[in-house]
Amino acid sequence: MCIDPGFSEVRVAALSETGEGELCSLSPETDVFDWALRKYGTHPESVVIAGGRYAPCPAGPYLIDERMAEDARRFSPWHPRNRMTVRVFEYCTSRGIPGVAVDPMSSAFLPEKAQLSGHPAWERRGVYYAFPALKAFSAACKSMGLDTQSARGVVAYLGDEVSVSAHDGLSVVETSDPVDCEGPYGFTSAGTAPATAFVSWLHERHAGDSLDETVELLKFRSGAFAYAGVPSISGFLEKLAKGDGPAVRAVRGMAYQVAKEIGRALAALKGKADAIVLTGPGVSAEPLAAEVEDRVAKWCTVVRVPHDGCMRMLGIEGFSAVVSNRFVRYPGEKRS
Repeated sequence: MCIDPGFSEVRVAALSETGEGELCSLSPETDVFDWALRKYGTHPESVVIAGGRYAPCPAGPYLIDERMAEDARRFSPWHPRNRMTVRVFEYCTSRGIPGVAVDPMSSAFLPEKAQLSGHPAWERRGVYYAFPALKAFSAACKSMGLDTQSARGVVAYLGDEVSVSAHDGLSVVETSDPVDCEGPYGFTSAGTAPATAFVSWLHERHAGDSLDETVELLKFRSGAFAYAGVPSISGFLEKLAKGDGPAVRAVRGMAYQVAKEIGRALAALKGKADAIVLTGPGVSAEPLAAEVEDRVAKWCTVVRVPHDGCMRMLGIEGFSAVVSNRFVRYPGEKRS
C-alpha cells in the first residue's frame, strides 16, 4: 500500500510487486487502513509513504522507526506527511509489518550561501517535495536521454503546497521551503507573504489566534482554493472548465508565482539547465501547467511528469527496499 497524504486529499495506490494496481484519491478525514480493508478485504503486507519533514537526512527509503515517528511529532506535527508518518508507524507496529518512508522532505543539503535568510536567528532549510521531485527529474532525464548524474534542471511540484528545486546532477542546490510558506502559493497553502505587512495584519485581525489557528489559516484555508471558494481539486477543475472568474484569476496568479520561482532556481544554476520539470497533482490542471510552461519554455525544454506515475515509482522503491532489506540509516544523534 502506497500513500501520499495532502491537505485536501490523500492519494493511495494499492500496488502489486510489478507496480500494477489501482490509484485512488480519498478525503483527508478518511482512515486509509479502514478504507483499504473494506475495499480489498485484507490488510497490506507493507506500507510505503512519501517522506515528511524530519531531521535532515539523505533521500532514499527509510524504515519508519520510533526515532522518525518522534521527529514527525516534533517537527511540523500538523503537516499531513508527518501525521501520516506517526499513523503508519503505529499501524505497522501493531500488525508487525514494515512501514517505509521514501525521500523525506528534509533531504536537501543547501550550500552555505543558500542557507542565509537575511537574519542570523534563522537559516533557510533544504526542505522540499523530494517525492515526487526526484522521481520526476529522473523520469524526465530518461525520456530526454540524459544522464541523471550530470543533468541540470528545475523541478516544480504543483500541489496543495508548491516547492521548486534546482537539481545539479544528484545534488539539490536550492529549494523553496513549502512547509515554512516560502515560495509560490499552492492549492490550499499560502506562499511567501510580504513580511511586515503580514505581521501587522496578523496582529490586527488575528491577535488572539493560537499557533494551531494560524497554521490552519495559512495551510488549509489559503491558496488557489481559497480564491476560488472550493475545497478540492475536482471542484477547482470544474470551475476552471466553466471559466469561473475567481478560479481563473487564482490559477493565473499561481502560475505566475511558480514561473517566477523557476526563474530564481535557474539563477541558482547560473542559467544553465537541461529541463524544467512540472509534476504533482497540479499537472492535471491544464490551465495551470500550460500557463507555467508558456512563461518558462523559452529557457529550456519543459517536461510534464504525471503524479500517478510517480506514485507507482514510490511503491516500487519502497517494496524493493522491503524485499532486499536495504534502507538508508536514519540519523540517531545531532538531530536539529
